[in-house]
Amino acid sequence: MGIRLAFDDFGTGYSSLSHLRQMPVDILKVDRQFVDAIDTAEGRRFLSSIVDLGQSVGVSLVAEGIERLDQIPTLVEASVLTGQGYLLARPMPAAAIVPLLRGGLRLVSVVRTEPKP
Repeated sequence: MGIRLAFDDFGTGYSSLSHLRQMPVDILKVDRQFVDAIDTAEGRRFLSSIVDLGQSVGVSLVAEGIERLDQIPTLVEASVLTGQGYLLARPMPAAAIVPLLRGGLRLVSVVRTEPKP
């Protein structure tokens, strides 16, 4: 199984590039303020820069704070295919997660980004 290390709130607070360079990080969690800003051209440029950085150092990306359905297509287009936020699931006790995982729930399969043909 193993352990994977995620860098939370990337782009804000204490999450700096020097920490990214010094730590064996597997996942960058893109802070919600960048997800909130993707309806603007500047916000999409910031997201694109974070994606480029993540890809160049070989880490996966997770978008934090996904709360609106209209954010999904922009994130998918930017290659951010994993996310968390109230749109996807509310916080829940650990015991509630086990049945969801056993049932094979994959939220990505229920969110369509384009109409059916």
